[in-house]
Amino acid sequence: MLRECLASIHEQDFADREVILVDNGSSDGSWEAARRDFPSIRILRQTENLGFAEANNRAMQVARGEFVALVNNDVVLRPGWLRDMVSTMREHPEAGAAACLIVQARDVERIDSAGFAFYSCASAHDWTDRPVPGKDHSEHQPFGPVGAAALYRRSVLDRIGHFRPEYFCYYEDTDLAVRLVLWGYRTVYVPSALAVHRGSHTAKARSDFHIFHLRRNVEYLYWVDMVGHLVWLNLPLHLAYEGLAFFGALLHGQAGVVLKAKREAWANRRWIWATRRQLRRDLEQGNLLRRAQANLRRSAVFGLPILNGLRNLRRGSKPGAAGS
Repeated sequence: MLRECLASIHEQDFADREVILVDNGSSDGSWEAARRDFPSIRILRQTENLGFAEANNRAMQVARGEFVALVNNDVVLRPGWLRDMVSTMREHPEAGAAACLIVQARDVERIDSAGFAFYSCASAHDWTDRPVPGKDHSEHQPFGPVGAAALYRRSVLDRIGHFRPEYFCYYEDTDLAVRLVLWGYRTVYVPSALAVHRGSHTAKARSDFHIFHLRRNVEYLYWVDMVGHLVWLNLPLHLAYEGLAFFGALLHGQAGVVLKAKREAWANRRWIWATRRQLRRDLEQGNLLRRAQANLRRSAVFGLPILNGLRNLRRGSKPGAAGS
């Protein structure tokens, strides 16, 4: 997978770029093969698995470009991806990030993600498994980009902060997207930038690892990023959705995993409240708190993803809600 990914980056026709590979303590010869086959890339070797969030942070800290593109090792970029993403961002200086069209490797005629929607219960859902639109869909407006293949403006990241390493993996891109919205930036959608994603090749979907980090990290996101009164306004929706998630885990024999995740979130409550207070102070210092709350209310979908899916079914279309 890594060789195919790096080859697709190497073949991009946008020449003014640097490629940084973070090796998260691999032991299968991956980084050695990458150094042999792609000698121009810079490799940051880690002695242990730091997680998606911190590994990308370390790359972003040494990157020198105007923009930072994140590409997962199970992604292959189609020709022109980087050129189209950068040119669109330059056309929209108000944008902090760009989302592309990601299709499924097993069926390139079906969407893997096109950015994601964010629900006020603190759930992020993409438009997965829908057919790729046959006509231009540039009017599509995602809440934020999926971290598997995304582009961020470096100056914006320097202002609002990078990934929070406490997430380790999952929801870290959602958390960053929420902060983009709070600070008044938007995500532009670039349908001409196409990426192919295998998905769930590092951590398997619905594994205990996967469920634990989802159900823990959603608490981090909700209690930190729902600034001011929004945390109480949306609390019934959040509790309702997490109740549904627990019921689903119960059916899969993973109730204990969810309880463990919630206990760990509670154990880290001091970090949660300290981070929440710091975010509020930062927004207040810029006289942005009320505007940030309005931005989030306007950009988020009020309700539960399952209810939105039921409404879509009544209209005769298929709900595309499979994600975080």
